[in-house]
Amino acid sequence: MLSKDSELSKTAYRLKRRFELPGFYVSDICAWTYQDTVATGKLDFINKWEAKAKKQGYIYVVQIAGIGIIE
Repeated sequence: MLSKDSELSKTAYRLKRRFELPGFYVSDICAWTYQDTVATGKLDFINKWEAKAKKQGYIYVVQIAGIGIIE
């Protein structure tokens, strides 16, 4: 699932549908901890953590790469 703030998510919501992303691929998946976020000192990122993610202590960050189009 993409972040609600990502342009791809906003486009999908606006179009009210899911879509394929030909030409893109998952290049990496990493775990990002709440402590990592707090260490940045960026309140806008810190405040966006949902309670369930805070309790778990981490989220997965999926990095997408490639050249493609949204169909």
